[in-house]
Amino acid sequence: KAGEKTTYTIVWSLSNSTNDIENAEVRAFLPSYVEWAGALSPQDDIISYDKNTGEVVWKAGFISAGTGILKPARDISFQIGFLPSLSQVGFAPNLVSETVIEGKDSFVGIDIRKIKGVLTTRLDNDSKFKQGQEKVIQ
Repeated sequence: KAGEKTTYTIVWSLSNSTNDIENAEVRAFLPSYVEWAGALSPQDDIISYDKNTGEVVWKAGFISAGTGILKPARDISFQIGFLPSLSQVGFAPNLVSETVIEGKDSFVGIDIRKIKGVLTTRLDNDSKFKQGQEKVIQ
């Protein structure tokens, strides 16, 4: 609802079906109308937020082959706050920009890069989400 803050938990999950990946990093930006709430899990992972640029960076490090397939995925979660304005009424605003995952394939020695789409208030992966809930209301 416009003028009322909603808190979201963002979960990034890495899987790897091929060779080991070294120096994996995940990067995205929060729009100016989204604030970093700071809570994260697991707390021993390296994640940073630059409040001047809105950039979130997770230094995931080494991602072994089979992660998310033969063994658990590598996950990190953090919270954001979204305070929609009247100008966003009727829309599903972006919460997180495109997410870029980069690293180095340690077997063939090449850099890899994958881009995931923008995350909006349309939460299709949430079992409690209902069509129409993505739009800011007045």
